[in-house]
Amino acid sequence: MPSVEDADVDGDGDVGESTPLDLLGEVRAQDAPAAPTTGSGQDPVVDMGAFERPTCRAEPTCEAVPNSSGVAAQILVAGSLHLALSNMTLVAFSCPANTFGIFLCGPSAADVPFGNGVLCIDPFSPGVLRLPPIVLTSVFGDALLAVDAAALPPPFTGVAGGGLHFQFLFRDAAGGGPGFNTSGAVRVTFCE
Repeated sequence: MPSVEDADVDGDGDVGESTPLDLLGEVRAQDAPAAPTTGSGQDPVVDMGAFERPTCRAEPTCEAVPNSSGVAAQILVAGSLHLALSNMTLVAFSCPANTFGIFLCGPSAADVPFGNGVLCIDPFSPGVLRLPPIVLTSVFGDALLAVDAAALPPPFTGVAGGGLHFQFLFRDAAGGGPGFNTSGAVRVTFCE
């Protein structure tokens, strides 16, 4: 079996090149335009290592508990995670139908009981930012909000390589108790 140095890992027929792909199969040599070029060699000069360079991603961080609809509300991100495109949309689903709610964000995660659900964003310094406006879920229990993360106030401003946690808080009178619940949460890591 040939060593990694002798293998054609990217299928271009060149076995003499440095390893072009990282462990996730993504391009190893990436230029970070915002970072000064300090290396030597042919472009693209590797400004950061394969796993040091932030990549755009949205990943669940906290589990919701079932609401009065019988299932746990979830949240996902649609659109682009590139700050320059400013076309990210938060989508909450499996909420009770025709109920009011508001999207929340914050830089730190938590996992604490809150109403009939779980608060997945740390309420302490700097806290939780409510993202207006208040929205009404559809007859299907969905809610959407377009967010320009780069335009959020500090310290909630989205920055390349930085992450924010997002969650949906909604009225759930039929759920009893405090009368409100939450979706799960998603942590978004932004790109330039």
